[in-house]
Amino acid sequence: MRKILNDRIALLLVLIPFLMGMGGLKERKPPAEIPIPNISFMAAVTDGSGAVTELTQVSIDGRTFIVGRRGKATITIDFDNIEEVTFDSSGQKLMASIIIRGGVKEQIYTDPASRCFGKTGYGTYQIDAKDIRVLKLKGIQKQ
Repeated sequence: MRKILNDRIALLLVLIPFLMGMGGLKERKPPAEIPIPNISFMAAVTDGSGAVTELTQVSIDGRTFIVGRRGKATITIDFDNIEEVTFDSSGQKLMASIIIRGGVKEQIYTDPASRCFGKTGYGTYQIDAKDIRVLKLKGIQKQ
């Protein structure tokens, strides 16, 4: 009887790490509600796999500007002034190469844990900034 109990305890101890790790296999599901910005910008997001998604009510962490560092300074650039942002997460930081309206280019380092939110024609959308390849802003949605 004691041997059976010891065998079961040993089996349980071996299985615990695998069973506990299985919770991490689930993907994060988009919430039914996302932050709604004051201004509804339209955009196309291309993710790392090449999938393109058209969005309205686009925001980054609920805001309609991108924040980053250039040198020792903190820079914010409003979506009104941005044509396109290309993200490069190949290093330890997330580089955002921004094309400002009028063709001026700017590069900043931004938080890879930031999240981009928006609405599709069929539901909500969210993606970590580090998983975005291109964010192409298309202007303000007309009401």
